[in-house]
Amino acid sequence: MKANSFLNTLDQFIKLSAWPIGSLIVSVGSPFLLINITLFFYVVSSILMFLLHIQEHTKKKTAQGKGLKNFLLSISLGWEYTWRNVHAKSISFMSFFEGIGNGV
Repeated sequence: MKANSFLNTLDQFIKLSAWPIGSLIVSVGSPFLLINITLFFYVVSSILMFLLHIQEHTKKKTAQGKGLKNFLLSISLGWEYTWRNVHAKSISFMSFFEGIGNGV
């Protein structure tokens, strides 16, 4: 959960800082320059993703029940954690407002 929270915060920071940087690139250069820069970073990130080493962990298989009751229990435990943890709560609010902003 700690790693997910850190990555989500980092993702939000990058998205927040991308708006003014993109505006500056468009105003100084052109929209095509911004598209080319975006394409360049997309290609670089795709190459770096393929270079990641994936390490598989083996776990002992435990008997986990399947069904609606266990599904609802796992969801309720996740939401309880979100509302108790200050960082998880703030990340959830940021994601909520980001979704509203993306809809606009």
